[in-house]
Amino acid sequence: MPPRARRPRARSRPRPLPAEERGRNACAAVHPWHPFFAAQRLAGASLLVFANKQDIEGALTAEEIREVLELDKVTTRHWRIGGCSAYTGKGLIDGVDWIVRDIASRIFMYD
Repeated sequence: MPPRARRPRARSRPRPLPAEERGRNACAAVHPWHPFFAAQRLAGASLLVFANKQDIEGALTAEEIREVLELDKVTTRHWRIGGCSAYTGKGLIDGVDWIVRDIASRIFMYD
């Protein structure tokens, strides 16, 4: 009869990070996006950041995301952070409406 496989001890598993810390780590991982705005083909592009999972306790607020992504340094673009929940749909239409209005306000029509 083959020997039984040993089960790992519960304490040997890594402890999950609190939601707030996981969110900050995730934001920090995507932080080097500033150079993308230097690209000529993105001249005039607007930035909409959806702050998803706002229906979950411990989700990062718009202010915390702004700080982590250093959006105050973005002075040559229009940007907005919109709180939303993909699960409930809350805030999604507001974000899309903002980006459409922002783009429409900068389109020049020739008559």
